[in-house]
Amino acid sequence: SSRRIGSPSPVGRRPTNLSQAHRRYFLSVAEAAKAEFVGREQVRWIRRLHAEQGNIWRAIDHAVAAADVSEGTEHVLRFGAALVRYWVDNSQRERALGVIAPALERPEASADLSLRSTALASAAMIARGVDMELALRLGKEAMEIADQLGEDRLLIHAGTVLCCILYFAGTPNRGLAYGEAAVERARRTGDDGLLGPSLVFLVMCVDQVQPDRTEALTAEAIACVERSGDQSLAGALYNNAGV
Repeated sequence: SSRRIGSPSPVGRRPTNLSQAHRRYFLSVAEAAKAEFVGREQVRWIRRLHAEQGNIWRAIDHAVAAADVSEGTEHVLRFGAALVRYWVDNSQRERALGVIAPALERPEASADLSLRSTALASAAMIARGVDMELALRLGKEAMEIADQLGEDRLLIHAGTVLCCILYFAGTPNRGLAYGEAAVERARRTGDDGLLGPSLVFLVMCVDQVQPDRTEALTAEAIACVERSGDQSLAGALYNNAGV
């Protein structure tokens, strides 16, 4: 039988295709935002993410429930890796952790170990304001995988996160070693987008353990984020320097 032009497609076909296209598009938006979040376009991208909150969370819900579990899991982890800074800065920790942590428990979450390490570190940073024990567990696993793979960016990311978590856990002396290693690697990359965040948390640990180094490291950190244009980190650093 024929179907009128413009009438709905059969149930189960068109909505599935649309939800997949929607998810992939807003994942590309999130990952573009991540690339720009440490630079001079940060404010523009924060506004874009604010405006697209409904679409982004709908896309994540689609990824969680995707019929293709492998792709859906990958997309959840990629959303987590892309949006960690935005979620932490905008008080969305609990909602974000509620989708990323279960996805990390799926067998499919180990298909790409590099992505798993990145997502674990991101989830650990998000969990830091919700469940410190979970944050430490996730951060340690992220570091274990990073050590196994030997990738600089993974080691910098995981080390920075553990430095932060251990500081807020009240053990800055333990966080110091992770922070030092992350900063040293980040300096070698010449990437201010990697170096800035790693310096922020190292300075916090150093100020508690080796305060005579605080002033010089703070100056380096401020110079770094001024070069990159990361305004939210610059604000945090100026505030900490003032304190």
